[in-house]
Amino acid sequence: MGVKQKGLIQKLQVTQNDGLHKIARVFKTTPVEPLHNLIGVLPISYVLNKLKHSYSLKLQGMAPNAKT
Repeated sequence: MGVKQKGLIQKLQVTQNDGLHKIARVFKTTPVEPLHNLIGVLPISYVLNKLKHSYSLKLQGMAPNAKT
């Protein structure tokens, strides 16, 4: 993962954290990790890894001559 991708993931995580604070109606100083557990939302890095893994499994199951 490149430096630019890490920066984009960090921006997405900050945005998700802001949204979680608004959804839960808690103070901005509330720690994020317990908030993820309370609401049941995975951090962005886990979601992106899960999407990447499921897409690679999908590609492996396709016929070699199939168009993506």
